[in-house]
Order: sequence, then structure tokens, then C-alpha cells
Amino acid sequence: MSTFANSQGSGAPAPSPTGAASDQEKPVPPPVPWVALTSMFKTTSPLKPAEPSPPLIAVNTTLEQDKETLLRCWLTMGGKMDVLWRQHDDGWEMGDEPPDDVSEWLGVTVLGGRVTALRWAEQGLTGTIPAEIGALSALTFLNLSSNKLSGAIPPTKELSEECLVRDEPSDEVSEWWGVVVEEGRVTGLEWLEEGLPGTIPAEIGALSALTHLNLNNNKLNGAIPSTIGALSSLTHLDLSNNYLSDVVPYSLSNLLNLQYLDLRGNNLSNGPNSNHNTKQGCQYYLNFIKRIPTIRLLNYGITITKKRQELPSTTTTTITDAFRAITTVTTYGALTDPKPKAPFFAFLTDHEHGLTDLIMSFLDPCYCCNKDRIALLKCWKSLGRAEDELRQGYGNDVARWKGVMVEDGRVVRVIWSSMGLKDNLPSEIGELDGLRILFLFNNEISSIPSEIGKLTSLTELELWGNHLANLPREVGNLHSLTNLYLHYNRLSVLPSSLANLTNLSTITLRNNNFTIDVPLNIYKDKVKVQIFLAWLKSTDQN
Repeated sequence: MSTFANSQGSGAPAPSPTGAASDQEKPVPPPVPWVALTSMFKTTSPLKPAEPSPPLIAVNTTLEQDKETLLRCWLTMGGKMDVLWRQHDDGWEMGDEPPDDVSEWLGVTVLGGRVTALRWAEQGLTGTIPAEIGALSALTFLNLSSNKLSGAIPPTKELSEECLVRDEPSDEVSEWWGVVVEEGRVTGLEWLEEGLPGTIPAEIGALSALTHLNLNNNKLNGAIPSTIGALSSLTHLDLSNNYLSDVVPYSLSNLLNLQYLDLRGNNLSNGPNSNHNTKQGCQYYLNFIKRIPTIRLLNYGITITKKRQELPSTTTTTITDAFRAITTVTTYGALTDPKPKAPFFAFLTDHEHGLTDLIMSFLDPCYCCNKDRIALLKCWKSLGRAEDELRQGYGNDVARWKGVMVEDGRVVRVIWSSMGLKDNLPSEIGELDGLRILFLFNNEISSIPSEIGKLTSLTELELWGNHLANLPREVGNLHSLTNLYLHYNRLSVLPSSLANLTNLSTITLRNNNFTIDVPLNIYKDKVKVQIFLAWLKSTDQN
């Protein structure tokens, strides 16, 4: 019988390696094979203690758990909150609520209700890669390059399978690198940073279920194929940092579901200067590429006609004649005739601005009515800035003016923050009654006019970081207002009319000169804000 068998048998002591019986009886080892072996054989050096096994990590099963994991991992690696939440350009301050939608966080991709990709390259992250990142059980792509991190990426089933270079190609499309398949259709292509050369094939437009197309940081050249405009389900399009040229095709304006667009780092003549990470921002940019040559022709025709038309003052043109004649205006030659035969442009120039605004806003999604254009100019110049700085070389194309957004012929957003604006905001601000967002923070504005109360569509008003000593009672007329930022001013009282702001859910008041106790900040808590405003009204301090 073998020595190993004897050690587990009747309990007799094991013989020595020379075959002689041991002079002193040894304790019987436990009946476990590998323990028995170590008791029988000597080693030349003491056995090293076994390294402790890493703690088991409970994998996430919901997006809310993924969200908490992302936040903890980001902070562990020294990341800054405002960078993660992509709020550093929107007046965000520490203490503000983070965006609820985790897909809006920096470098985070969400598919099927889970975090599937994480791109935190070049973010100055330091320390050790936290083991908790392995809890992101739906993760298929992870990029932490160009940071100062140490340690290993915690192995997870999903990452190891996704990053595996297979010896034999698979017929299963869902196993192909960077391909996401849902319900039997390809919904995602994540082929970024792969050094892909050549042009984007037109056949990509046949992937009609595609929601995510990410080809950034490759070596792609040529034009963007117009067939991408057929991908009506697309929500995420990233072609940044390639060698694409020509123009952004008009067909992209058909992507009505787009929520993220990045075309930076290419040679596109009409490409955006920044990325857009909201549906509203994407659609606003895509509206620009809808401005087809006929729109420019119409603008040009009106300009030339104003300069050269010399009709007698008794001449009248009916609207029927005008619209009948528009079909004859098809060439620049007709427009440059000192006396155009077609009366359409003459009709527009001889009537009130209202008709021009109506027609132009219908034809041009980025056209701005004359009333708003004049009011914007007056406000800008009254605050101490030069007109050319506002126009930025775009003439009367208001939609391209600094910090201005236009929809349906009206100015709906003005962001003039940190621009050195001074003195008093003029009464003309009340003419911009289509405004929904007005950001004037971090300037040196000393007063707000009562006409501010005409902006009844306003939902967000940020006036923090100015020299305001009081607010007009008419602020209480802003019934649509949800966010009001007033911190870092010189306010000593508040108008009791603020109690009329029944939709207000955020108000900031810290660092002012109040003589009564007021809350410093209330964020996204409508109940608390309304309680405060009711109390404010009861004090009747005005």
C-alpha cells in the first residue's frame, strides 16, 4: 500500500523518507489530501502564507445601483463632481443637485437600462482602480487610459469576454467586437479608437434599428454619407476626431430622436464647434443645416430689393400678385436687376415687419423676428458691450449671435454669463416675451427693470453674482418660473410678490445683505420653497 494511502488509513504514523520508523509518534493529519501531502514532505524554505482572496463583489442588477457605483468609483479616483455631471459650463456650483439621468454623465453610455460603456480617459484620475467597478455587470467597454491609475482592472465576465481576441471568427453577431444586439437587431456600433481608415460606407444607413453609432478617434476620411439621415432611431452619433471633410449632410436634420451629437475634430465646413448632449441642443444645431440655398436666396432678395427697388409711391401690390410672382424668382440675376420684375420682395419690403416675420419663420427654422432682434441689440449695448461682439460676424442672423437660441422666429434662450455686463438691464428686455431661459450671472448688473414681469414664459432665471440691491415686484408675474438663482448679490429684502411663483422649486439666496433670516439655498424642493414664499408674504416686508 502506498505511503499516501497509509496516511489516511488506520491512523498509523507515516514512515520517514528513509524508510525507518519515527522515534516519536506524530499526530495524525486531517483526512484532507493536500494537507496530508504537506505534512509528509519537507520544503527548503517556509511556506508563504496564502494571499487573501479578494472580497466578493455583489454585481449590480439595476441602473440605480450602477449610478451609485459610478459615483463612488469616480470619487475614489479623485474625480471632480462638476466634471462628472458635465455642469461646469452651466453655472453649476457644489451643493447643487446632480442630473438624474446617468446617461448625461461624462463618458457614460446606457443601453437597455444599464451602464454598458465607460469612457473616462484623460480625466486626471489618480490612485488605484477600485474593485467596485467590477459590480458594473452590464459593462462591455471600459477606457481609463491616459490617467495616473495603478492596479489591475477587476476581472468581470462581461469585460473578459468582450475584450477577448478570438482565434476563430464567430457567426454570432452579438459576439463581434463593439456590436450591440437587442431583440435580434443591431442597435449599437462602438468602434472607437480602432485606427479605422477609409470612408464611412453608405451601407451603414441600412442598419435601421441603430440607436448608437460611435466611430470617434479613428482615421476616417471623406464625406459623411447622407444615408446616416435614414437612421431614424439614432439617439447617439459620435464621429469626432477623424479626417471627415465636405459638409454635414442636410439629411441629418431628419434625426429627430438624436440626443448626443459630436462632430468635432474634423474638416467639416459647417460642423459644430462643440458637442451637443441634449435632445434640444442637437435639434437646435440640426436646424442650421436645414437652411437650404433657397432660404439664403430669399434673404438676399429682400436685402437687394430694399436697396434698389424704386417703385412709385402710388404703386400697390396685392398679396395674390406677390405670391403668384414668387415662382418667377429663381436666379441671382433676377435679384440683382435694378428693377426686379417680380413684385414679391417689393411687397415684403413695403409692408410691416409682421408679414416678413411670418413668411421667414415658416421657411427658415432659425429666423428671428425683427422685434426680438432690435430688443437684443438694445439690451446688449445698454449693458456696455459693442454690437459687433454680439453679432460675431453673422450680421442679422440672430440664431448665431453670442449666447442666443432661436425657435419658431422667437428668441427663447439668452446666456450672457461672465461677459462683463455692467449698469442697468434696460426695459427692452420685456420685448423678449418668448424667453424661456435667461442667464445673466457673474456680471456687474446693478438693476432689473419692472418690464421683466412680461417674460411670462420664463422657466429659469439666473441673476447670481451681480450687484443687485433689490428686485422689482413684477418678478412675481413670472408664473412659469421654476428656478431662481439670486446668491452673491446685495439684496436686503425680497418682494412679497414672489409668493405668486407657484411653480418655483429652486431658489438660492446665500451671500446677500438680508436683515431677516432666509434659507441659504433650496434645491428642487417645491414644498419647501412654497412654504418659504408663503412665510415671506406674511412678513409683508415691502
